[in-house]
Amino acid sequence: MRKKTIDVTLKEVIRLSEEKVPFAQLDKISYEISKSLLDTPKDGFKLVDKLWKEVRNKEVKSNIDLLKISAMVVVLSNILGILSQKDFDKSIGKIERYNIEGGAWYITDNLATRAVRHCYSASQDKLANRVETWIKNKNKWHRRLGIVSALVGVKYCDIDVEWCLNILQDMIPQEELIVNKAIA
Repeated sequence: MRKKTIDVTLKEVIRLSEEKVPFAQLDKISYEISKSLLDTPKDGFKLVDKLWKEVRNKEVKSNIDLLKISAMVVVLSNILGILSQKDFDKSIGKIERYNIEGGAWYITDNLATRAVRHCYSASQDKLANRVETWIKNKNKWHRRLGIVSALVGVKYCDIDVEWCLNILQDMIPQEELIVNKAIA
């Protein structure tokens, strides 16, 4: 995918987010975009970075703004997760960076339910180790990412329920409400 194609795809994703396309449809669209990027993961990561820049530059002033930003996060999370098949470590690094920079529940939860969900299929063991690291992190957004990712693993990726319950049990209670809500 060349720069011009990346820019066209970026503009199309932004347009779709403005039109309030349902998230289920955005999942399908981002899956198709991702499939086209698997042969050129470098271009895929460039597209994800450009989408992230758009997300970071948007200000949330209303629920409509939140939906538009969430729509872009849905697309970038799916692409990032599917690209983990080609470069697991790079995908995880971007998930961690975007999670910290985003600092909002809707970003963390979309990263976990979409990007991390796809990463489980790339390497369950490596991801399980990373989830345990996130859960123990001092940063509340990483802890929330770890909790939601563990639950996603159990629900969608055949991760052991006992493992999930054991790591969650060690976390109760948390000082931050946003982390306690994820546990609940």
